[in-house]
Amino acid sequence: MSSGQQMPPWLQEQIGKMQQSQQNLQSIMAQKQQVEMENTESERALEELQKVSDDEHVYKYAGSILIKSDKKTLIEELQEKKETLHQKTNNKITKDINNLFLEFLCDYRMFV
Repeated sequence: MSSGQQMPPWLQEQIGKMQQSQQNLQSIMAQKQQVEMENTESERALEELQKVSDDEHVYKYAGSILIKSDKKTLIEELQEKKETLHQKTNNKITKDINNLFLEFLCDYRMFV
């Protein structure tokens, strides 16, 4: 298009939708990356706890302080956290990505 011509309104609208979808995808991917980092952190903590004998003192963070705990409780909490993160990844984030992809396909079909 020459500099004197403007884009048709329908094309401007479609470009806006695509830009919004791109921003949504970036947000979803950032959430997924955060969940993956938390999961990796939990896995590492579990590995370290396995190295500790049952009679050694272990501690966990509670806000900005450390609280004495026992190994069994911490392992249970970390495993529960991993399961929650796994469900979050498999359910919400995957669903969000699939919905965004379907929106993209619907918008794409308008151009074809």
